Amino acid sequence: MSDEMSSAPSAGPQPAGAGAANNPTEEALVPSGSDASGTYLEPGEAFPLDLSGMATDDLHILNSRVSRQLDMEYIYRGGPHPETHGRFHELAEELDTRQTAEDAGTNKP
Repeated sequence: MSDEMSSAPSAGPQPAGAGAANNPTEEALVPSGSDASGTYLEPGEAFPLDLSGMATDDLHILNSRVSRQLDMEYIYRGGPHPETHGRFHELAEELDTRQTAEDAGTNKP
């Protein structure tokens, strides 16, 4: 059985659980520039220097775009780009700070 797997040509990284014969090539799976601009935030795209000044809804949208980019990098590139990884942690810290402040405000007697 391992001979069958090693004899099949690889078109690059495949999503987990997907057979190479049933999937399009990696290039077709990775979003193109126009497709990615609204739902992913690529490492070269602008990122706010001060997250604390952003509206919470905008922060959640930014977090979603960075999270989707991070997922895509793990799936198709084998790991995160350092910029995406750093952005993900900056956003998590800001969201955690806001959640802590909100919890402290609602738990006061």
